[in-house]
Amino acid sequence: MFHPKGFWPYTGSERRFCAISQQWKEMGVDVLALEPDPIAKNSIEAGYTPLLVAVSESSLARQGSSWLVRAVKRGVQAAHETPFDIVYSTNNNIFNLAVSFTLAKILALPCIGVVHHLRWVDYREPLERLQAGKLDASRFFKFLRDEGVSIGGSLTRLAGGYVESKLLPRFDGFIVVSTPVAGQLGTLVQPSRIFVVGNAPYNAKSSVLPIGDSNMSALFVGRIDEGKGVAELLNAWEHVVVQCPLAHLDIVGDGSLRRRMISEAGRRGLDKHLRFRGFLDDSEVANLQSQSRFFISLSRTEGFGMALAEALAAGLPVIAWDTPPLREIFGACPAVFLCHQGNIREIVAASVKLLTIGEEHWSALSNQASSYSSRFSWAEAARKELRVLEKVVKGSQSNR
Repeated sequence: MFHPKGFWPYTGSERRFCAISQQWKEMGVDVLALEPDPIAKNSIEAGYTPLLVAVSESSLARQGSSWLVRAVKRGVQAAHETPFDIVYSTNNNIFNLAVSFTLAKILALPCIGVVHHLRWVDYREPLERLQAGKLDASRFFKFLRDEGVSIGGSLTRLAGGYVESKLLPRFDGFIVVSTPVAGQLGTLVQPSRIFVVGNAPYNAKSSVLPIGDSNMSALFVGRIDEGKGVAELLNAWEHVVVQCPLAHLDIVGDGSLRRRMISEAGRRGLDKHLRFRGFLDDSEVANLQSQSRFFISLSRTEGFGMALAEALAAGLPVIAWDTPPLREIFGACPAVFLCHQGNIREIVAASVKLLTIGEEHWSALSNQASSYSSRFSWAEAARKELRVLEKVVKGSQSNR
């Protein structure tokens, strides 16, 4: 479970693993996790035992290379002390895939990976291209450059994506968080090895207080990276404040494009209408949720949308793009407003509506949001995922 020092403490994949491992612990399943520093466990409740791996504290490349070598060594050492049944990659980034695959080969164990989304899939593409999850190098590079990623950064991500696309077919099984992601992955690997499990809100629903007609705040939570739609969000918010001069947006998160987006917000004259708050812990996010009128995310990389589910659990209506995964998971919720891809006017109209509706109407949407979120369960996801792991282990043993 690689999370580089000096970047972001943890992402949605680590949050998911913490939640799943906590459920597994209650079921009596022992989970050990290789990681540089148990930041996620120290910050949020989890049920795994960390196996610390010291990594270089310089550049991301040096951290990654030292992680690859030392994590494998630490994993082999741990296997001599504890018998393992399976190797599990918490997400499909190159650092975790490489370590998991190498350990599985050395220890002769089955290997399973959790795939949240394929980084090279762009939901603005036609449906037939979306269903083909294979990496198109030229399109992916253009996408990265259009998102503001440097040439060097784009080439690095492209190389990482290429290695990921070659490593994934060598895994024994896959956990995915939505059916659309399963379909895309199915163009790279045998569909019979793919199992849809899903996610849930990390925190249990807290009490939702009426926020009153005077509140004009909205909230975004997520990484500020390519595909997360922050540039489009700034564009939309510039139009929102024309109609609602008191509108305010809190942007929570960090990432490689944060400085660029702060500069862009200043160029658009939005300094007084939004605030980049950086990375915040769950209690700080909950505080902002209680002060917000709605949650907005224009991300195009969500395989599930955990931040959206957590916003609903907090009683917030949600505005997002109409992508296949979000349509599947949240399309039936009356408090979720899915807008046509690229249609900023729809985003602005939905935002103005949620900022200006009366308290009674907002409260009805809030109740619908929190009610809808109750369909998601970490306990059920953990039980389903454990059955998948048992199936993969059993299949591996029968093939020996």
